Amino acid sequence: MKKFSFKDELQKIVSTKQLVQVHFQDDPSQFKVAYILAVNNDFITLIEVDSSAAFDGVCIYPMEDVTAIKVDSLYVGELAKRVSDSIHAMALQEVKNVKKFTFEGFISGFENSKTVVEISYEKDDGRAGRIIDHDNEVVVFDEYREEGANRLARAYIKLDSILRISVDVPWTRTVSRSLIDKNF
Repeated sequence: MKKFSFKDELQKIVSTKQLVQVHFQDDPSQFKVAYILAVNNDFITLIEVDSSAAFDGVCIYPMEDVTAIKVDSLYVGELAKRVSDSIHAMALQEVKNVKKFTFEGFISGFENSKTVVEISYEKDDGRAGRIIDHDNEVVVFDEYREEGANRLARAYIKLDSILRISVDVPWTRTVSRSLIDKNF
């Protein structure tokens, strides 16, 4: 009898680029539709797809927050028929500077770049901005909003409070365009 291995199943999902539903602890009735870009014992990195089958960003979450991963659901099956094959290429381009799929890897990959990322911490909806620096305990983050290029705040965010880091989600694209328009 073959022994089940969750790790092997996840790697098969990654290698076959299978669209899945991922459910999280904070609200089990809500889920993300995504391709799993990378997974390890500590983190899961998703190429998220919105309800219209469009690219919705690359997001990394702690694996401990995942409660279920569903494959072959009716909803995902119908959505998969409309998803563009170019989503993987777009996602890989967004994370080309990420060497390790961990929070530290994402932070290092986007540190001192012009890329606007979203960092969610302490159960908030996320803050958009640029990663300036970090050490083993804190990330230095310049926060911006959609309305203008003026920095809202410089935030010092404890690494152990981070719930998610996202890149190229729709609202961060708006913030990024605003900063570019103002040569900021």
